[in-house]
Amino acid sequence: MFIHRIVESQIKRYFFKRRAIILYGARQTGKTTLVKHLIKNNEKSIYFNADLIVDRELWHPKSVNYLQTIIKENELVIIDEAQNIKDIGLVLKILVDNFPDKQIIATGSSSFDLINKTGESLTGRKWVFNLYPFSYTEIYNEFGVYKTRNFLDFILVYGMYPEAFLNMEDAEDILFDLVNSYLLKDILIWGRIRRSDKLMNLLRLLAYQTGNVVSYNKLANELDMDIVTVKNYIDLLEKCFIVFRLPTYSGNLSNELKKSRKIYFWDLGIRNAVIEDFTPFEIRQDKGQIWENFIVSEFMKNNSNLKAAKRLYFWRNKDKSEIDLVELKNNEIKAFEIKLKKDKIRIPAGFKRYKPKSFETINFSNFEEYLVNNAM
Repeated sequence: MFIHRIVESQIKRYFFKRRAIILYGARQTGKTTLVKHLIKNNEKSIYFNADLIVDRELWHPKSVNYLQTIIKENELVIIDEAQNIKDIGLVLKILVDNFPDKQIIATGSSSFDLINKTGESLTGRKWVFNLYPFSYTEIYNEFGVYKTRNFLDFILVYGMYPEAFLNMEDAEDILFDLVNSYLLKDILIWGRIRRSDKLMNLLRLLAYQTGNVVSYNKLANELDMDIVTVKNYIDLLEKCFIVFRLPTYSGNLSNELKKSRKIYFWDLGIRNAVIEDFTPFEIRQDKGQIWENFIVSEFMKNNSNLKAAKRLYFWRNKDKSEIDLVELKNNEIKAFEIKLKKDKIRIPAGFKRYKPKSFETINFSNFEEYLVNNAM
């Protein structure tokens, strides 16, 4: 079953504009499915899978005449898992510079790895897109309001990685395999990390601290690691699309937290697999954390999918007054509290000075207004 991805329409807008299109995303998020769908009805297209040695070795040597024999008369050229190709940055540069009438699309499972290999070679020669696990909006668009609502308890526990979502009965096994055989393995290889136990312990701590302000010092002390290593590991996890950091919003008042951050998971199924807890949502002890992660990650996905010029933050001061989500666009501020119930929340007095355009509560009853309507 093919579920339409919102980013597809964005990618098509940039076709044939004399730049390569780079599609990043963790393994198993559907990159291959998406690029094959992009070329499905185009007879002048060709697909290469750089996970395969035979396809990898095709790109050497790199002379223009030789590359012409590979891409032939095709106008759409897909190179999947392009980070596996030696000197991929140079290969893509030659293709873009010498075949301006072709659309080159390269995918990579790690922004860390592919960015390092393309680097300056593709400066001014690429458009970049990210593909995440399904968004709630994508499921909603495919199945409609009632069926998607019925999926919600599953989504909050098992997430929306395509294979897990489309094979619900096997979701638990799929997610454990995904964490141990793909995501963790890739991070260890790309980051040249020897101690997988340290990385997993860090991931577990981050999972348990979902929704809380994260202190690098405290993480380092708990894990018996130095703070530089902790920061490097989190940076790797972010570049491999496992977690993301939400920074704090600050107007430089003395009582505000200025360099704090929260860390969320892109997918709740991965988060719950890391802590080995697939307890049904309605009886979980961490429902509030899961709900907050769900809403924040969906805002982030929508921003990325639509290439929206919005920046997202949280806000907190030293008196522990807090706003879960702050959205900034064109110097206009919207503030959101994220709750399961329809609680009436007052805007913190310390935040009023920013004169937000709105202050609203996102809860279990109204969340679709913010996730779906804002993504249309």
